[in-house]
Amino acid sequence: MAAVLKVFAQLTLPLYGILVPIGTVLAAMEIPLKVMRMILGQQSKTSPMKVDILAPTSKAKDEDVLFIHGWPDSGAMFMEQARVLQSQGYRCIILTLPNAESEGGGGWGASFDEILLLIYKATRENCKGKVILFAHDWGAHHAYHFRAKYPDLVKCMIVLDIAQRVDMTAPRGLAYVSYQTYLALAFLYGGYAGDWMVQNFYGMMKNSARPKKEVRAYMGFYYYYFWKQMILDKAKLIAPRVNLDECPVLFVYGAKQPFTFTSKKFLNSLENHQNSAAHPLPCGHWITEEKGKELSEIVTTWLS
Repeated sequence: MAAVLKVFAQLTLPLYGILVPIGTVLAAMEIPLKVMRMILGQQSKTSPMKVDILAPTSKAKDEDVLFIHGWPDSGAMFMEQARVLQSQGYRCIILTLPNAESEGGGGWGASFDEILLLIYKATRENCKGKVILFAHDWGAHHAYHFRAKYPDLVKCMIVLDIAQRVDMTAPRGLAYVSYQTYLALAFLYGGYAGDWMVQNFYGMMKNSARPKKEVRAYMGFYYYYFWKQMILDKAKLIAPRVNLDECPVLFVYGAKQPFTFTSKKFLNSLENHQNSAAHPLPCGHWITEEKGKELSEIVTTWLS
């Protein structure tokens, strides 16, 4: 039965890109879906953000590194790099965003604006001055917007796998719409149905960064709010380009993927800037898991 369900998930996933994205329609039906969840007893609360701080274990540099993860990860994904930076005198503030734990999450997650406010509060409460942002996946999206909104709080950025702009082709666009609306639907359905959908999708990715059974539907609120924003105010999704003279960027991306989340123009801008850099690694999307040692070496070299 499990094999049949997996095949069904593989066959239905592309349909969301071929048809008018159902997720964009459902995303506009927040109130009816809230009523449905209430009837089905799925009114659990969104788990709060957690902040872990690693104090420097060598002579302090008086510099803070703020880590922001994406889907379906938690702050734990950065622990290897945080330990390395901690040993070199950096103070590491590791965020685990709402609904990122395998237990205790639910509700409606947090909108992008709410996440930016949470990051701002964490920065003001735990950091001494300008921070070094270290972000992956949706964390990169938040980092670009955070830097645009609070430029005086960011010294530089280390971004993994998600560029600020992406070269878009028809096949790539179809792939984006397919998996994102699928995960938005899984979030909206919630419960056992949503968990089954998202765990099957995650299993097809053959990723070992997190056990499949720990991935829950409520973690996918990013996709729900993304498509909702696409309907209501698409312009807000696009952060102003980072001024590299004011905020250098280190971009590390996995080169062994069906498609990368970057653009030639973005890579060229980094490669042609004296204080920024772009590094491909022979791996997939989860660089901290697949090439953690190499990533740490690239990061520490760039920061030195």
